[in-house]
Amino acid sequence: MLTLRESAARVLFSSSLADKLAPMSYDDRARGAPIAVPDAPSRPAGLAPSDTRTPFPKDLGDPRSRARILHFFANHELLAIELLALALLRFPDADPGWRRGLVAILSEEQQHLQGYIQRLNAAGVQFGEQPLNRYFWSALANVPTPSAFAAGLSLTFEQANLDYASHFAARFRQVGDDDTASLLDRVLADEITHVAHGVRWLGAWHPGADFWATWTTLLEPPLTPARAKGLTFTREARVSAGIPADVIDRLSVYSASKGRPPVIGWFVPDVESALAASSCGPVGAPVGAPAVSGIAAQVAGDLATLPMFLLSVDDHVLAPMPGLAWLARLQEAGFSIPAFGEQAPERVGSWLPWGLSPAVCARTGTTWRPEWRDLYDKAWLQARFGERGEGSVARTLEEAEQIGGPGMLLKAPFSTAGRGLHRWERAGREGWTARVLAEQGAVVVEPWDERVLDISVQFDVLGPESDSVRGSAARSAEPGPEPEIRIHPWARFLVDGHGRYRGACVGRPLDDVRDPALLRWIHSRDLQAELTAAIRPVALEMARRGFRGPAGVDAFVARSGEGFKLRPLVELNPRVTMGRVAQAVARHVRREHSARMYMVTAGSLRADGDSVAAWTARMASLPPVRLRAGLIEEGVLPLTEPLANRRMWVVLEVKGPQ
Repeated sequence: MLTLRESAARVLFSSSLADKLAPMSYDDRARGAPIAVPDAPSRPAGLAPSDTRTPFPKDLGDPRSRARILHFFANHELLAIELLALALLRFPDADPGWRRGLVAILSEEQQHLQGYIQRLNAAGVQFGEQPLNRYFWSALANVPTPSAFAAGLSLTFEQANLDYASHFAARFRQVGDDDTASLLDRVLADEITHVAHGVRWLGAWHPGADFWATWTTLLEPPLTPARAKGLTFTREARVSAGIPADVIDRLSVYSASKGRPPVIGWFVPDVESALAASSCGPVGAPVGAPAVSGIAAQVAGDLATLPMFLLSVDDHVLAPMPGLAWLARLQEAGFSIPAFGEQAPERVGSWLPWGLSPAVCARTGTTWRPEWRDLYDKAWLQARFGERGEGSVARTLEEAEQIGGPGMLLKAPFSTAGRGLHRWERAGREGWTARVLAEQGAVVVEPWDERVLDISVQFDVLGPESDSVRGSAARSAEPGPEPEIRIHPWARFLVDGHGRYRGACVGRPLDDVRDPALLRWIHSRDLQAELTAAIRPVALEMARRGFRGPAGVDAFVARSGEGFKLRPLVELNPRVTMGRVAQAVARHVRREHSARMYMVTAGSLRADGDSVAAWTARMASLPPVRLRAGLIEEGVLPLTEPLANRRMWVVLEVKGPQ
């Protein structure tokens, strides 16, 4: 009769599939010495491990597609069988109870593989018809300890199978394949005990230690906890396996790339201020970038997580890890949760900072081009693309006094979100103007129009090699002969009485417009075509200067005599904007419902007789938003974490059809 060591060696080194499925011995008296790790397990002809990645089928309505899915599962079972045999041979001195548990698990994995092969044969498919990927082997064969093996197999790959088995049992049952669904039910029940084995022994080997920290520290790259989740997160199965509740909560919102190098989202507030403080000399002069401090530092902390709405689960936000309860609410509302951390991971695909400056480019490993400074300069935009009557540029106090007058507005060239504005009639005009001229070299003087509709247009300046906004920012791109300019449909944003940004309409922009004359004026013309005609020359100039990435334009409709007029180029924002965030959020809201994304500040709460503590407590206890077909149809959702130590928050409010 074979010993346990001999039966494990038969599984690992035999080239017969029958030997790999033969019953295991529990006789563990002759353990022998640890073996060296082979490059790959021995396999029959046609079943050799491969580095080829085969696309995973999606159409369960097709019997052959269903069989291909089972082929993936069978391969995973075969790899698990061989890895368990390898662990028995590599760690002969490990705790006998752990080793007996591995034998029991290996025996059940053999039954799973036999079940999958039977279902394949019933579908007329032979095991080995498609490449058998070796990823599990490559990730775990060389782990140094039994703890690391348990962390990788039981708590990562087998934990993910709790999700896959549950998900596909339901899917196969939906298409009438009850036999395969029953097999997957049995696999799920067994996998719960396999994961429980890893939980029990990791706790025994590391008593009193933080379970999450212990598990994740034992995982060797490229493994991360992201590999412990499947298509549908199955909390109940994890509870049954004994995984601690706090670990389940943390894993439910955990994200990390499973292969693709991540895009790094980075909220950099007010790069305009950094550029304003730089040289006011000619293009090509040195440009400084002072450190963020004061109000900008507060904003940076309060809104640090906003780039998450532009990223996927494989990406990373350069921000501290938010609270799990808030992330879980966002996830339940249908939003993807990327990874978070104040340091970028070692492997970076590309960067998506909020805006560009010399300091940002230095951090992201790209090259700042001095001619980009003009793109942030409202004086440059007005002088280069402004139309008569829209405004003028003053470079001395005398010029400003000659151009301006009652009913006029003064603008600092480098400012954002409606800040850096000064009404002509407001006290301290000369001092404000003199300071801006000294710091920035110019002021823009324009009429204070009665704005009736504020418009945001997002656009992308893409090189020939680019096909998306993601990852295109913060890259030094040489001007291409035919840059792609992608201009998105216009949207509406909201300002206060001083012209400062307060939020955006998410979805249909005219829901609450009640002025019939304005509606007639809008519907009598093609606003999108007019905006596109104004934006395209600006975008082409940006491309000529080598700029690639996301950008936005602020525009507005104002009263003009008895009618209205369009100001199509009020501000150029050569960066990510709140309008782009609103555009991304809108994809999660039902189009026929009214929705707004708006800013809340500590000052606005005080003005309303509210307190930060009371408001944040209400936000944290809100009921979940209501979903239909995966889209939000009603409710309030904080888009930044409602913490009482913040001074600025972003909230989404969705109402039913009006």
